[in-house]
Amino acid sequence: MVPVFIIVILIIQGIIALGHFVLYKTFISVFTLNNSNTLIFLKIILITLSVSFVAASLLTFRYYNSILSIFYTISAAWLGFLLYLFLACGIYWLAVSVGGHFFTNINLFILGKVLLSIALLISVYGVVQAYSVIVTNIKVSLPNLPQEWNGKKAVWLSDVHLGDVYGISAIEKLFQKVQKLHPDIIFIGGDLFDSSSFPVETAVKPLASLQASLGVYFITGNHEEFFDKEKYLNVVKESGVKILNNEAVDIAGVKIIGVDYNDTAKRADYENILKNLTSDKTKPIILLKHSPSDLDIALQNGVNFQISGHTHRAQMWPFNYITKSIYKGFDYSLHDYSSMKVYTSSGAGTWGPPLRVGSPSEIVLLEFKSSSDNKFNKPDSVLQTPLDKALERITKKPFGIKITPQNSPVRPEHFSGYHTGVDFEILVGEEDKDVKINALCAGSVLLKKWATGYGGVLVQSCSLDNKIVTIIYGHLKLASITAKVGDNLSAGETIGVLGNGYSTETDFERKHLHLGIHKGSAIDIKGYVANAKDLQNWVDVSKYLR
Repeated sequence: MVPVFIIVILIIQGIIALGHFVLYKTFISVFTLNNSNTLIFLKIILITLSVSFVAASLLTFRYYNSILSIFYTISAAWLGFLLYLFLACGIYWLAVSVGGHFFTNINLFILGKVLLSIALLISVYGVVQAYSVIVTNIKVSLPNLPQEWNGKKAVWLSDVHLGDVYGISAIEKLFQKVQKLHPDIIFIGGDLFDSSSFPVETAVKPLASLQASLGVYFITGNHEEFFDKEKYLNVVKESGVKILNNEAVDIAGVKIIGVDYNDTAKRADYENILKNLTSDKTKPIILLKHSPSDLDIALQNGVNFQISGHTHRAQMWPFNYITKSIYKGFDYSLHDYSSMKVYTSSGAGTWGPPLRVGSPSEIVLLEFKSSSDNKFNKPDSVLQTPLDKALERITKKPFGIKITPQNSPVRPEHFSGYHTGVDFEILVGEEDKDVKINALCAGSVLLKKWATGYGGVLVQSCSLDNKIVTIIYGHLKLASITAKVGDNLSAGETIGVLGNGYSTETDFERKHLHLGIHKGSAIDIKGYVANAKDLQNWVDVSKYLR
C-alpha cells in the first residue's frame, strides 16, 4: 500500500498544479500570448513554482540552513499569492463565459489585467500585514476578582511558529515588544514552535528574556505535539518558563489552569482532566487552552475566562468563513459563551504562506477588572445559601452544562439541553430526612404549584445587583410550603423541605434541589434551553454563594 503521507502530498501537489494551470491559461488569454518561446518560458516558471512549496516543505523538514529557509519562505509566500491570483482568474473566466453581451474583447483583457493587479496588491498587503505585529488591547471583567488583580495586565502570545519563516531574530524582536508592555503575567498559548528541523535549543535565551512579576506560563499546541514534544518542552523548561501540563496554579486568589493539546483532544479525557482541576469553584478560573473547542465543558466546570489561539482566523480571507463555521463564531476576538468569556487570538506568526489578509498578527494585552456582578461589591448581591454545604453539593449538574440522555451524570435522563439552573444533591444519610430549603433573598412569592419535571416548585421575586430577577426552587415537597402567593419571604427564611425522591413530590426525579435564577420579572421555570445563547437570560447562582 502507498503510505498515507505520500497520498496527502500528491493530493496537495495536484491542487497546487491545477491552480498554476488555470493561471497559465489566464495569462495566455489576458496578455494574448502566442510566441512559442514566451510560452515555453512561462511553462518552465510556473512548473517550477508549482513544485516549489512541496519540495521546500520536504527539505526543511529534514534539514535546516539559511538558504533552505529563504527558499521555503519564498515558496510559501508564492502559495499565498497563488490563492488570490487564482480567485482573480476565476472572476475573469466567469466574466468571459457570461459577459460576452456586456464586454468587448478589449474590455475583457483590461478586466483581466485589473483583476490580476488587484490580486498582486492584496498579496503584497498580506505579506506586510504578516510581519506587522499589532497589540490588541482587551479589557476583561471577571466576577469575584480579588482586588489585587484589579488592573493587572496579562500578555497572551500564541501561534508564533518559530522555524524557517520566523527565526530567532524575529522572536527576539517579538519578545522585546512584549516586554515593553510591562505585563504582570505572560501566557504563551501553544504553537511556539513549527515542528521543522529548526534548532529549537537556540530559543532558550530569547524565552528566558521574558519576565513578569506573576510569572511566565506555557501550554502546548498541536505543533508541539506532532512528533517528539519533549525536545520542545525541554527548551521551555531550560528557559525558566513554567509549563502548565494539565495543571492549576493559584496566583493571588485566581486559579490559572493550563491543559495539554493532545491530552484534551478527546471530550471524555478533557472532561476528566478539567473536573479534577476545578473542584474549588470559589475563585475566578482562567483556562489556557490552545484550541477554542468544547466550550461547554469549560463552562460546566466553572471556568470564567478561556483564552485560546490555534485558528489564526484562517490567516487569509475568505477562509475565515470556514474557521468561523468550525468554531461557531469563537474563532477570533472576545465573546460571551453563556456566563463564560472566551478570547481567541489570531496569533502572532503564520503557518504556511506568510500572508495575513483580514486576520492580524497580534500580541494580546489583557487588562483585568472586577465585574459589576461581583458578589462582594454590593450588599444585595450576597445571597443566602439555600441549604447547608451548598457548594459541596454541586456534583452532577452545574449551570450551563449541556445534557443529553447519553452524557448525563443522572440515569435515566429524561431531559436534554443546556441546564438553566444549578442542582444541589443530597448528602449521605439525607435520603430519608427532611432537608430544609431556605430563601436566597428577600422577596414575594410569585408562584407555588406542582409542575411537570419538578413536582413542587416555588418562584420568588428578588433583587440581584439592583435588578429584578425570579428565583425558581424546584423539587420541593409542596405540602411543606406554608407561604402563599403574595407573601413576602425574608432572606434565609425556611421555605419548606425537599420532596421524597422518585415520588410525585419530585415528579419521580431523584431527591435534590434545582435552583434557577431568571433575569427580569417574567416567570419562566424552564430547566433547560435548546441553545447556549439562551443561557444569557439566566444567572449562575453558584457565583453568588459563599
